[in-house]
Amino acid sequence: MTTSLEAYLSAFADILTSDERNLLLNPPYVLDVPLDSLIEPMRRRNQTRYSRPPRPANSWVLFCKNFNRRLRSQYPEQSYMLAAVTRMAMNDWNNQPIVVRQYFDLLSRLAMQRHREVYPLLAQTIPSA
Repeated sequence: MTTSLEAYLSAFADILTSDERNLLLNPPYVLDVPLDSLIEPMRRRNQTRYSRPPRPANSWVLFCKNFNRRLRSQYPEQSYMLAAVTRMAMNDWNNQPIVVRQYFDLLSRLAMQRHREVYPLLAQTIPSA
């Protein structure tokens, strides 16, 4: 178990069910992006002090980010348009079993928690999941 996963498990110990803990410990889908990178809020280019913070990533965004990394690492010589990658990710997402979607829903909850840590003032306006 990685250190980051241990940290998230301890941080979420009071709100994770035993099934959710088990899902994190035995993921049904292999991540190509490290957990910390996957759930870290995306920073906008040219972000200034007065820019609106990015929205927290949902399960689809996390899946797509991981899919993009996997595709580009498997076929580094290929160049893909974003629309093509998104279309392929959508087809893959639609064919995933429900447990994979539950796994990414859980990862999106972790991403929401991380988002609240990075943007504490914004956390007051975003409802809990």
